[in-house]
Amino acid sequence: HPHVRISDDQSDDTTELRCQAYGFYPREIDVKWVKNGKDDVHSEAAKEILPNPDGSYQLRVTAEVTPKEGDSYACHVEHSSLNEKLI
Repeated sequence: HPHVRISDDQSDDTTELRCQAYGFYPREIDVKWVKNGKDDVHSEAAKEILPNPDGSYQLRVTAEVTPKEGDSYACHVEHSSLNEKLI
């Protein structure tokens, strides 16, 4: 099942959120950023799902946001190998 790595890069007033899912098989996966548990965040998905040498796959999804106090962001991952969403 997928492993997930989250990182961020803060500049003056924006933050780039990065969510990388890797080591998953089969290839179909849904990865997205969510704000405050409900609103989808417009994200630049490197929609190209890349193969790994071991036959698994990886995908990175980034979102540029202007965080306000009290906002929380989460990366949602849905994959057939998971019984429930990873958040």
